[in-house]
Amino acid sequence: MVKLISEKLAIATYTYPFAEEKKDIFYSYIKSLPRCNGPNPVPENNFLITRTDLYKEEILQPLLQWITQILHRDFITRYMSYNHQILPSHEVKCSLMWGITYKKGGYITPHCHNPYTYCFSYNLNIPKNSPPLVFTYSGHKVKPKEGQLIIFEGRLSHGVPLSKVDNRCVIAGCFR
Repeated sequence: MVKLISEKLAIATYTYPFAEEKKDIFYSYIKSLPRCNGPNPVPENNFLITRTDLYKEEILQPLLQWITQILHRDFITRYMSYNHQILPSHEVKCSLMWGITYKKGGYITPHCHNPYTYCFSYNLNIPKNSPPLVFTYSGHKVKPKEGQLIIFEGRLSHGVPLSKVDNRCVIAGCFR
């Protein structure tokens, strides 16, 4: 018989030190990109998604380098005795990175990012009353703030409830 258990998996939040300075640059860039809505378009979910190779873009390198440093410092080095997914000598690398802009009524159904080891969500544009990031099994909610980075293990199921506002925008990604 299969039994579901609650795992203790790591998540952490940070504030990007250059959030105010870079917000307009990053947000204008994300808004300028063509929308693809991924391999399985879900227009009924009322959100717009960019292509998933934004980790290659020079304009986003300062953000990605900061995220990578935090990931190595706080997850890979500090929690190696707890998290046995990767070896200390293993270098994780961002393999997917995309932008998501939610329209009013937009949402993301619960999902996880296996086989990716770590994922992140960077809150770029967060209008008042934007919905939280919700971790499905624990019910843990992270209230979004502009400039906030959330890093979590890729096995964690998460989603975003129905948005009552337009233009909530995040940059998300996965490390392997």
